[in-house]
Amino acid sequence: MRRLWLVRFLSTPEGLWTVLGAGGAALALGLVPDLVQLIPWVDGSLPGMLVWALLGLVVVSVAQHKLRGKEGVGIVLYLGGNERWHHSRVQAMVDHAKRHHDTCFVVEPSYLLQGTTGIDPVTITHRVVQARLEEAAGTAAEVPRNVSFYVNAPHPHAYELGKILWNQPAERVRVFTERGEDSPPLVLNGSLMGMSEEQGQVAFRMLRLDSRLKEAPTTEELRLLEEQVLSTQREPSRLEVLEAGQDDTGSPGRPKRLALIVSFENNAITPKALEAARSGRSNGYRIPRVPPGEPSACALARVITTRAGNVPDQLRCHEALVRHVFTTWRKDVHDHHITDTWLFTDGPTGFVLALGALLGKNATLVPWDGDSQARGRIPEQGHGPNLPGVTA
Repeated sequence: MRRLWLVRFLSTPEGLWTVLGAGGAALALGLVPDLVQLIPWVDGSLPGMLVWALLGLVVVSVAQHKLRGKEGVGIVLYLGGNERWHHSRVQAMVDHAKRHHDTCFVVEPSYLLQGTTGIDPVTITHRVVQARLEEAAGTAAEVPRNVSFYVNAPHPHAYELGKILWNQPAERVRVFTERGEDSPPLVLNGSLMGMSEEQGQVAFRMLRLDSRLKEAPTTEELRLLEEQVLSTQREPSRLEVLEAGQDDTGSPGRPKRLALIVSFENNAITPKALEAARSGRSNGYRIPRVPPGEPSACALARVITTRAGNVPDQLRCHEALVRHVFTTWRKDVHDHHITDTWLFTDGPTGFVLALGALLGKNATLVPWDGDSQARGRIPEQGHGPNLPGVTA
């Protein structure tokens, strides 16, 4: 199979130019040592030859870096949002992915299903992503090792997608292959791309999808959060008692719910989220159904706020924030005997996806109805960007 691929490659113009380029490079490199010897100040001296050797190494390294600047797969996931700015943002994602990756494709459930209803867009998106990655791995001369996700989705979809993508961004989908259960999984290095709010920037590497997000922030990261990320107006992370007659220690055996509130926009959501958590009712938030016999509201609330403006477009800032939120929540669950968690946030899509990966099995996202579509609904055909040539 490899030989057939090599024959086909050498029969193409690209293959011919590769052979000619390699031959020319070999001829030139064979003459370089003689040419260097003719330089007066070198004249066969060891220090002079060493300097030129190091210079050549630097040139080759820089050239290799430039030539390999595009690598991996860029995957744009579009799961709804019918406003015009959503379409322009998706197009910007596609353009950025093409510039920085060898391969790019878009997964848009509404385009794939052509109006079919009753199918979960998150599930079909994940299956198509895995199938396309497996296809790319099976046909490429070199298996891609990096995958970058560009996600445009309502918070509920992003949260559910995080549950699925966690620790398996490119696991082989056995329902789409006849290789059997012995087929080993293909594990790629997954990254989540964030959309920049800074002038002149489009996207940046926001988070790495791996177990490091579960680690506690280091001393340096805590200092970074204090200096650049968390709010300076008041205590950036505080615990509030919501249920009358309830202390903040709790007792094991009694159902107890925590409201985890993470506010990015000048603390704007905090009052409404606290009221919804305290009363178990809201005109704006979609409150989860509570099983019979369990409290209808939250006993405690952990409120974490960022400072005014945007979190800097830096991987270390966003990873430190996610790790801080996760470890704070984990400590609250342990210290206060929490049995259930409701998550309220107005954070960016990537942040919500990351929390879905970390908290999804133990926390329920409480979405703002004005910002999200009902789970399982597909945007009507024609509302998406429908980008020909790159849509999955």
